[in-house]
Amino acid sequence: MRKKRYRKDNKTKYLIALTLLTVIITYFAYPHFYSKFVSVKLIPGDYFDISYQDGEDVYADFDTISGKLVHLQGDTVRLIDGEGNTVWSRTVNAKNPFLSASADTIAICDRETNKVYGLNEQGELIWEFTSAGKVERMGFDNSNLWVKSTKQEQAVVEVLNGNGEGSSYLAAGKTEVTGVTVSKDGKNIAVATADIKGGRLSCNVVLYKNDGSIIWAKDLTEDMVFGLKITDTGNIMVLSEKSLISYDIKGSILWQKPLKGYVSAKLLSSSGTSIVSLAEDYRMGIPGKIGEETFIYNDKGEILRTIAWKDRIDGISEGEGYAVLFSGRKIKLVSMLSGDIVDTDLDMDIGRLLLLTDNKLACISGNRIYFSDIKR
Repeated sequence: MRKKRYRKDNKTKYLIALTLLTVIITYFAYPHFYSKFVSVKLIPGDYFDISYQDGEDVYADFDTISGKLVHLQGDTVRLIDGEGNTVWSRTVNAKNPFLSASADTIAICDRETNKVYGLNEQGELIWEFTSAGKVERMGFDNSNLWVKSTKQEQAVVEVLNGNGEGSSYLAAGKTEVTGVTVSKDGKNIAVATADIKGGRLSCNVVLYKNDGSIIWAKDLTEDMVFGLKITDTGNIMVLSEKSLISYDIKGSILWQKPLKGYVSAKLLSSSGTSIVSLAEDYRMGIPGKIGEETFIYNDKGEILRTIAWKDRIDGISEGEGYAVLFSGRKIKLVSMLSGDIVDTDLDMDIGRLLLLTDNKLACISGNRIYFSDIKR
């Protein structure tokens, strides 16, 4: 009996040792072996602490310029190439800043002074602009920068040209501006607004000339606008809760596609290609309530491709000629021209993705930035 008990004890010790060895191998070696099977090679870049202030003020912000990553952390802005190397770094005199970038300009807004600073690709200050109101957000359309602010409880939209000069001042009234887009030549500006009137949601899209005169206005009552874009051909794409619409410069509807579901992610490009993700249930965060499809439309409203997702889509980013969609650790690189898709998996949780030049991808995961190669 003692001999059997001794053998049993040895067997138990052996199983415990084997289990511990398996855990150690899995913990340390699995990420290495798994990364061999994914189609990208991860290159850890410099360590950046992506932190947030109390409430809504974000200390870290990201964008791209000429295919490189722009990273704003506190009062320091960096330009980083696709290998994770810092090209330059400089300090900006701005408090609670946020940024937006075009192909050749970085705009940084100081939330306290409502000043916007323009930097070129070398990080040199090339212009300054002070908004008329309290700046809330801004964005580039080609080389034109729009700035949305509030002045005396009135919504204001200002448009700057490539030299940082104010070319338009639009007073939108006591409404909430839900979208702004500027034509390539800067001559036309479309603004979407929402307001409550008579207990009903009043939504409008107005196309302005850059002198502030109105070309046309559309009433989309109880149909919230989620996005709009003036394409390179001058047509105006409008994405609402109920449909995707293309208007011509005179306000006539070129085509309209009804949407069946809840808009969870979207991308309207200047080429006219649109990507819209629809969820079956608005409670997308609840297990068992997720059923999501992504539709890729060309500039004629034809569906180029439909993508079914098992999980919720987390985001869409645009690069030169491509868009990248991600859900969990899965990535789909989509050609904006043909709708062709390249699938990729990453062995990390994805917070945000940005497409860079030379088939590079910047991935924000946790409090690190990773750079990877991606097949096209």
